[in-house]
This record gives sequence, structure tokens and C-alpha cells, in this order.
Amino acid sequence: MNGLKFGSDGKYSSGYPALDKLIAKIIKNNTTDDMTQKERFEALYKYVMKNFKYRLVPYVATNAVNWEPQYAYNALSQNQGNCYSYAASVTMLARACGYKAVGVSGAFTSSYHSSWVMHGWCQVTVDGTVYVCDAELQSVYAKNRNYYWWDMFFKTKSQITAITTVRYSK
Repeated sequence: MNGLKFGSDGKYSSGYPALDKLIAKIIKNNTTDDMTQKERFEALYKYVMKNFKYRLVPYVATNAVNWEPQYAYNALSQNQGNCYSYAASVTMLARACGYKAVGVSGAFTSSYHSSWVMHGWCQVTVDGTVYVCDAELQSVYAKNRNYYWWDMFFKTKSQITAITTVRYSK
């Protein structure tokens, strides 16, 4: 379903048992059964923003694939990492909520930068519409610049462009 894998118990599986166990614990501790799919995902997105600390880790090559599980495991188990770590964690949590999600390794620019900067973010596709979920840009980059109005959860690129000077490219 949606390109997601499910175990024999019917639950989502990343293919990495240690990561699945960690994700299950985070979901159990941060969501409730009465939440909608989007509410559950937003609670998990906020969990990443609230609990992670920024730390430099290796960059991911532009347009790389299948890097999300390892980066997510390292970030979720240590509550730290860079934009790729945040992106991978949000991506894997979105998948666990049943969304078709992918971590993107590309670049972004804003009025703060004069050039494109390597960056990772999560993209979720629902009914053909692509939504950006960029926890690192919202909780670290924007916060450090007092851009508190930046809401980077479940926004189309045009919605982000309307409220920020950020532009994405992959």
C-alpha cells in the first residue's frame, strides 16, 4: 500500500527491526488512538522538532535514495543530527503513519543566503499533491533567525514560498 512494507502482523515495517522498535516506542509515547492520521503525524513532527539537537553528520549526496533508515535510526536513537537526520526521521515517522513519504537530498536558498545550500527535507504525497515537511528548517534555521512564523509542516512549495523566502531544488 502506497509503496510501504508491512510485516505479517499487518504493521508498517521499515525493514530494519531496531528502527521499527524505536519508531513504535515514539509513536506510543507521543500519539493517542483517537488522533487522525494527520494529527498523529504532526505530533511526531513536533516530537522531532522539540527533542532533537542540531549536530553535524555527513551530508547525503544530491538525489541519493534509500538513505533514510540509517539516518533516522541514528537520529532517533541519539536525538540529534543535521537536516538529513531530521528529514529521515520525519520521513520514517510519516511512513509509519501510513503516508507515502520520501527524504529528499537537494538544496535550498532563502534571502539569508546568496547561493543554494545543500539540504535534506521530507516530502509527503497525498492524492498527487506533494507536501514539504521540514522540521530542521523550522526548528533550527528559522528559530536561530527569529523567523517564528515559519510553519514548514505539510505545506506545498507554493505555500512555503508565500510565507518565507525559501526555495527548494533537488
